[in-house]
Amino acid sequence: MKVLKSMAIIFSLALMCVAFTPAARAGQWSERTELQFNQPVEIPGVVLPAGTYWFVLSSDQSNRNVVEILDAKQSKVYATLMTVPTLRKHSTGRTEVVLVTHNQSPDALWKWYYPGRLTGHAFLYPTHEEKRLSRDAKKILFGEPMSSTANGSAAGA
Repeated sequence: MKVLKSMAIIFSLALMCVAFTPAARAGQWSERTELQFNQPVEIPGVVLPAGTYWFVLSSDQSNRNVVEILDAKQSKVYATLMTVPTLRKHSTGRTEVVLVTHNQSPDALWKWYYPGRLTGHAFLYPTHEEKRLSRDAKKILFGEPMSSTANGSAAGA
């Protein structure tokens, strides 16, 4: 009788763990991140005015390299961009963005890393722009530590 009761308890605990796992990862799957810029920022094909934006991975499970950039209310899509994976040496609990500063303004968004991940997203620029940007100075901005809601945030530029 005790064995049956123990097995029932173990089964129930295992079932609860499986049931709650997808909900805990839902916010992290999309890497939804709020970024605030206090000056215009260039992304491939568009210059974003100073303001608040949401960076979200596309919901397409087969391609984790598509980033959508939305306005602060998440009602307007400013851009849907292809990226390539990029690695950083150490993961942090904060959002990290790499901007390229060059003689002409605005700064260009080069890379974006979600908190807690070593792999981030490098934005793809046209070849002539890529060469120019790769020569210019880079600055790294870190956001606030990751909150309990699984949304990273970063302010700067």
